[in-house]
Amino acid sequence: YVNSAVTIQDRITVNGDVTLILGITARLEALQGIKVSGGNSLTIYGATANAGSLYAYSFLSSAAIGSDGNATIDDNGKIIISSDADTTLGTITINSGEVNTIAVADGNYSTSAAIGGGRYSKGGTININGGDVYAEAPSGWGKYAPAIGPGELSSGDVTINITGGTVTAKANYTAIGSGYNADCSLKLNISGGNIAAVSYETNTFLVTIGS
Repeated sequence: YVNSAVTIQDRITVNGDVTLILGITARLEALQGIKVSGGNSLTIYGATANAGSLYAYSFLSSAAIGSDGNATIDDNGKIIISSDADTTLGTITINSGEVNTIAVADGNYSTSAAIGGGRYSKGGTININGGDVYAEAPSGWGKYAPAIGPGELSSGDVTINITGGTVTAKANYTAIGSGYNADCSLKLNISGGNIAAVSYETNTFLVTIGS
């Protein structure tokens, strides 16, 4: 439960089934995002429908909220590409609250989603049932990650369910869907909510679903 302004510098790791409740005055900033790997789940609630705010940012090739990518930092602070990285994605559920996620444009590592998978992500489930959700993919040409969904070169079975809330997905490549060269089986189910996909280039709505 968070009910004040809190900033966390390091990447947050979810272990087990975790419920995050954002109080009315909450402002939680995760500057290196929140890791939700396979076998783990994160469920987010606001104290009221849109009360309390979360700001999460991607880190290298890891999603703002979701799986790690294959780029890591060793003990000497050097960026390395690891074939042994755990890039599996668990389950992310947003039921209420204000959730803002930004996949930061970071050179060759801008390959992760805002919500979903990092580079080479595997599997996972994303549920958006309510709240005010903003997801921003890496900006600029050549940034081939979605705002919401599995990242570049992802694989496995991925499910995205949107049943409610206000969802804004901003991207050049894919607003809600798979990243570049993905080899995953994606099921996208939309049964409710107000959903807008926004273009970086023109800052205009590409598609709007709902009222």
